[in-house]
Amino acid sequence: MTDVYAKAGRAVAYYPKLALALDSIPAALFLCQFVYWYEKGASGDGYIYKTVEQIESETGLTYEQQKRARELLKNEKLITEYNDKVKHRQYYRVELERLAWLWRFIEEHSESNGVPLRKARAHRLKQQAEEQRAEKAAQAVEMVRPFALPEPVWREQEQSSEPAEPTEEQRAERTARVAEMVSSLANSTK
Repeated sequence: MTDVYAKAGRAVAYYPKLALALDSIPAALFLCQFVYWYEKGASGDGYIYKTVEQIESETGLTYEQQKRARELLKNEKLITEYNDKVKHRQYYRVELERLAWLWRFIEEHSESNGVPLRKARAHRLKQQAEEQRAEKAAQAVEMVRPFALPEPVWREQEQSSEPAEPTEEQRAERTARVAEMVSSLANSTK
């Protein structure tokens, strides 16, 4: 029986709770494999060089599965990639601080604490999306703030020879209207 296992290759371990938290078995498997290699001896800056073929041989993940796993892990800021264009090599680094944060998240939201990991992850992703939309809306408001003149000020400027400065109240009102428009635009793109 041991001959069968020897011919099958080396076993690869991964954490099921990590797969639940990421909502992806391939991403968990990919990440666990690079944690294994990190512990075996990454370069001084933490980067590990592996080809697509090597990763497929070690994990069984196809190129497409690797690609999707890498995208998910990069979006979650769990890995960083470096492409050495001169040597035509792709390097990977596990972001250990972010991984530690994810482990804490898993501990806080495990089944034993009463909150399923997938539900907690979905809530976290929704929160992140809302925060990103709010941040983009705030950036848009800041971009248009210099141009935020209330309409009555425009009419006053047309009638007088000297340009009238809008009051703080007028600027705040116009900024609020612009923010509301930007927010409704951001919500309509959901």
